[in-house]
Amino acid sequence: MKVSRKLLSVTPEDNYLLVKTDGAQFQVYLLDENIIRIRGTFKDQFDTEESYALVKTAWDDQLDDLFKDERQKVAPLAIKAEDKGKEYLIAGPKYDLHINKEPFEFKITNKNGTVLHEDLAKRSFMQDDHGRSYHYTKMGDHNFFYGFGEKSGELNKFKRRMRMHNTDSLGWNATKSDPLYKMIPFYINLDASLNTATGMFYNNSYDSVFDMDSEHSNYWKRFSYFECDGGDIDLFFIGANG
Repeated sequence: MKVSRKLLSVTPEDNYLLVKTDGAQFQVYLLDENIIRIRGTFKDQFDTEESYALVKTAWDDQLDDLFKDERQKVAPLAIKAEDKGKEYLIAGPKYDLHINKEPFEFKITNKNGTVLHEDLAKRSFMQDDHGRSYHYTKMGDHNFFYGFGEKSGELNKFKRRMRMHNTDSLGWNATKSDPLYKMIPFYINLDASLNTATGMFYNNSYDSVFDMDSEHSNYWKRFSYFECDGGDIDLFFIGANG
């Protein structure tokens, strides 16, 4: 089991920050004023970029020629990490990314200091002995989750555990069947107590699972998690316009 518990270094690269921990390493981009990319791997080197899903990028991708008519190539925003003692602060135009040193975690706030995303410290990023990777997120008390592609049941997926796998499921049960035809590893997180809504997209096409507070543990505060059978934990935090 590999777990990111402690920050080791934050290094500026050409268009991103390279963040290394005692578990995974990460590339952090400010794609634009609303989108923060956090790409994590437990390998020694990152794999070559190769995505069928992204239509807006700020890096070279092996499929750029294939998607030359659909994909928008942009210059990322300038990015700088400021050492604040217990954390590094990456200040964006609308959102700030905090990197806690120990225990390691990412936290995203707006300019008013409202927390919009926070990892589950001491368990934020993990990889098991079978190569499955996990990203754990703290949950508020009144969260609602919408998206995930074609899913049965109520619109709000709070307390659901959903498998991301495309399958031919003719005759499926409208209340409980899972998975269905189309999976999209994206959701909107509405926190009614704070009146905030943000998007989370995981750029990963492997079979995966979203658990939105279905799993319970007395050792941890309420959490959700994303689990994938392979590939990167390639997370895009999407803020709101306006």
